[in-house]
Amino acid sequence: MKLCILIPAYNCAHVLRELIQRISLPGVEDEIIVVDDASQDETWTVASRLPRVFVFKNPANLGYGGTSQRLY
Repeated sequence: MKLCILIPAYNCAHVLRELIQRISLPGVEDEIIVVDDASQDETWTVASRLPRVFVFKNPANLGYGGTSQRLY
């Protein structure tokens, strides 16, 4: 079974690295998916440099609901 962690993100570059480092991915195919909700900071850049993290950026802020829909 593959494990995927879904993270909606908005202006959280300052905590994203620590958060993702605290997540344990037991399987080699497990991954973290981050959707950056058109952040004004470096959220996308930070997330894209982390191993086993796939990051997508909304072209406009969709809010928590819109970002959650995109994650699923």
